[in-house]
Amino acid sequence: ARQTADAILAELPHPGPGLVEVEEIAGEMRPKRVLPRIRELGEGPVALIGHQPTLSRFLGWMIGDRKVRLHFDKGGLALLEVTDWAKGGAELRWLVTHDWLNAEVA
Repeated sequence: ARQTADAILAELPHPGPGLVEVEEIAGEMRPKRVLPRIRELGEGPVALIGHQPTLSRFLGWMIGDRKVRLHFDKGGLALLEVTDWAKGGAELRWLVTHDWLNAEVA
């Protein structure tokens, strides 16, 4: 995840956004442990970079239920509009899969 974050930051205009490592995202990524760390970042956009399947479960929880499965693999992107950093406090705006990103344009 750190390598992915570094690669993304390298492509952004300088000075880019800061990088904050959140150990609570690793492993099981329990929302009650992750949310306080995200709230500490304050207002504005937040990018979460993590591993599957825990990232998909967390995003599912944010849009309403941990049982919701957002299926995307390495290189996938999801945009959530968050109104409240709590269960069900977000709306999925779009989801882009790795396959879609690598599809040949006809």
